[in-house]
Amino acid sequence: MLVTLAPRSAAAYPWMIRHEYANCATCHADPSGGGLLTDYGRAQGEILMRTPFFRKADDEPGKAADFLFGAFKVPAPLLLGGDFRTLFLRVMPAGSEATNDFFLMQADLQAQLTIGRFRTNASVGFGRRGAEGARITRFDENNLVSRVHWIGYDIGEEKQFLLRGGRMNLPFGLRSIEHTLWTRSETRTDINAAQQYGVALAYNKGDVRAELMGIVGNFAVAPDAFRSRGYAGYAEYTLKPTLAVGVSSMVTRAELDTALLTPAWRHAHGVFARYSPEKFVVLSGEANLLHTSQRAPGTTYFGAASQFTADFEVVQGLHLATTLELANRGFDNASTAVSTWATAWWFFAPHADIRLDAIFQNGRPSFQNLPSGAFRTLLLQAHFYL
Repeated sequence: MLVTLAPRSAAAYPWMIRHEYANCATCHADPSGGGLLTDYGRAQGEILMRTPFFRKADDEPGKAADFLFGAFKVPAPLLLGGDFRTLFLRVMPAGSEATNDFFLMQADLQAQLTIGRFRTNASVGFGRRGAEGARITRFDENNLVSRVHWIGYDIGEEKQFLLRGGRMNLPFGLRSIEHTLWTRSETRTDINAAQQYGVALAYNKGDVRAELMGIVGNFAVAPDAFRSRGYAGYAEYTLKPTLAVGVSSMVTRAELDTALLTPAWRHAHGVFARYSPEKFVVLSGEANLLHTSQRAPGTTYFGAASQFTADFEVVQGLHLATTLELANRGFDNASTAVSTWATAWWFFAPHADIRLDAIFQNGRPSFQNLPSGAFRTLLLQAHFYL
């Protein structure tokens, strides 16, 4: 249970739209955002994201933005990066004794080599616990993990298309690091370990970004009958520099569900949006209709998972945010689970941030391994990237 509650994986921040960055491919190697940063993304992380202290607004980012603070020169065709995350977790179920835990969430290195129009991108890391879907080795604990590894080819005069094949994050909804949000866990589209193998075509030009992926399954899961196959995709349109709206769709089928050992169809279809009415605030939201169909009695349902977040940057680098979540396993006979988050997040130094989340949940969605009653959770995490 403790592992499923911990947010992890590489950075993906929907609130960057406050700086009129709606196109994720500007700053990330992944065309849909998250993970390895481009050189431009590194520069913006230093200029726009962290508390500047004594740095002037018009100062160049300098070596503080570079890989390993510019300890050595990285050749232009090569992108290098890494993430190190730790977490202190306190879970307080109603009527039960609180539990504490402290553990390593992420220790990943990632690289991308570009030769002409070809790209090769891969990550490798150490997983103390969890991230089973990304494991390379098969021990009970202390495994090597690889969340992403793919090859790609840029297409078009402006390289506005990217065709990729390999293990990738699923293109769906708002890409964010909070993998325990119900919009991510109920749709199985988090960027912790829910990546799948397949072929994807992404488009990024002007006011439109989109990606469609044919899913062939997660090869880290065996036997083959447990692997889900289908498609996932989204399209987003930027109505103005600080407002973007999008739609998502995903359908998958597995020959055998890992829990019930029956064939399983899963649908998720929804909308999402990001809006910054003033620079200090970003409003973002996502709503998805869910449908699961299995042969076992009581396992076919129509439900929903949604979230709404308000992020306030009180001074540059310091964010206060609140999130409301709703999830329902079935409209006909299930109550709605409700979750609220209060977040303080400080990008206090180059390549470093700390974050505190206080979460109150009343109920649980369909398949998460969580207590059925109300409980509170405190998360304190520290993140450093290379």
